[in-house]
Amino acid sequence: MVLLLCLSGCAATTEYASTPEVTASPAPAAAPPTPAAETPRRDLTVSERATLADAFSASLSDREGAKFRWTRIPIVSGEGRRSLDYCAQLNVRNSKGTYQGMQPFLATIIIENGIVTGGAIAATISEGVAQDPALVPTLCRQKGLDPFA
Repeated sequence: MVLLLCLSGCAATTEYASTPEVTASPAPAAAPPTPAAETPRRDLTVSERATLADAFSASLSDREGAKFRWTRIPIVSGEGRRSLDYCAQLNVRNSKGTYQGMQPFLATIIIENGIVTGGAIAATISEGVAQDPALVPTLCRQKGLDPFA
C-alpha cells in the first residue's frame, strides 16, 4: 500500500505567532532552523514502540507481519500536543508471503506531554508500484530526518 505525500505537508513542527507590521524598518532575518542532527534525540520507549506499531500497521494490508526498525525521536518538553515528522524503516510481507526487506517510510507522530501517543504513515515504498526508490529517503532528508539513522 502506498500513501504518497498525503500527509507529508501536514505535520508542521513550527509554531507561528502573529506580530504587528513594522513599516519603519525591515524585520531581522529569522534564525535558521536547528538541523535535525543537532536536535537532542531519544530512543522510543517499549510502550511508545507498541503504540506506533499499532498506529502505523493500521494502514498496511498485512498488519501482523510488519516489522519496524525504529529511529530516535526529538526530545519534546512541555505540556500540550504536537505533531512531528518521523522517518524509520519497515519490512512487510509481499503478496507471496515473503518479506521485501527493510524499506524507509515517512510518518507523522503525535506527542502529548512528551510521550508518543499515536501516528500514521504518510509515505512508503510498496511492492508492484513503479516509483523512484529514493523518493521516501529524499523526502525524509528534506525534513532533516534520516530513516537509516
